Amino acid sequence: MSLISLINGYSIAKERGATPQPPKARTKVTKASRNMPIFPIWYPLALKSRRQPAQNRDKKKANRDHLRSPNKVFAMTSPHSKRSVPLEILAISGSARRASTNTALLHAVRKAAPDGINVTVFEGLGTLPVFSPDLEAGPLPPSVAAFKSAVATSNGIIISSPEYVRTLPGGLKNAIDWLVSGEQIIDKPVALLHASHRGDDMLATLRLVLATITSRFEPDIFERFALMKASPDEIAQIMSEPEQRARIKAYLKAFAAACDTTKEELFG
Repeated sequence: MSLISLINGYSIAKERGATPQPPKARTKVTKASRNMPIFPIWYPLALKSRRQPAQNRDKKKANRDHLRSPNKVFAMTSPHSKRSVPLEILAISGSARRASTNTALLHAVRKAAPDGINVTVFEGLGTLPVFSPDLEAGPLPPSVAAFKSAVATSNGIIISSPEYVRTLPGGLKNAIDWLVSGEQIIDKPVALLHASHRGDDMLATLRLVLATITSRFEPDIFERFALMKASPDEIAQIMSEPEQRARIKAYLKAFAAACDTTKEELFG
């Protein structure tokens, strides 16, 4: 606005009897203010109403965090843990050998299981034919049908396996392959036991495979015992000691709590 226009406007307003008003100062628009988002006054209240209660956020965080530490037993609690029937756990040995260390460990776990937890050891790994999709087109081989039924009716699965050439044995991988195309394993809780102070390469591979085929693989629930080269009788004697039985019971109770935790509690 020029000085002459300002004087003329002031004179006209004075002649009409109106009180002349000075011109309003223009607000300087900066780059920062131009990019600033404009929200209605109720927006913070809407955000606050959408936030979950602190106790719900803490509960979901605790349930998710149990997937992040692969070397300790973490017992979760669940409002559904009061069972009216025993928890059925299927224990699978990765070895088909009769005097298998891993099979002997699983039998020791079965004997040490506390009340309310039944452990069934699956020993038919060597009876499963080599997996082929062609065999799924017709009636399943009896051994495969029995294996799938045992997996489906269990509440959870425990696997103990040796290491062959730095990876999991072919027989165990073959058994897992038979489960991939079905729904028996998809949401089944699965945890690992280990009967040796060695075998970390196999464990890493097996963890990857199990995390791929089931959404309920429990890497935190894990125990290992130094039993390599021990006979089944020696393993039974070692695992009957009070200290070892206490470790087994703690492991099974942690896994039972995980089996009783629903998917909604875990993932919201």
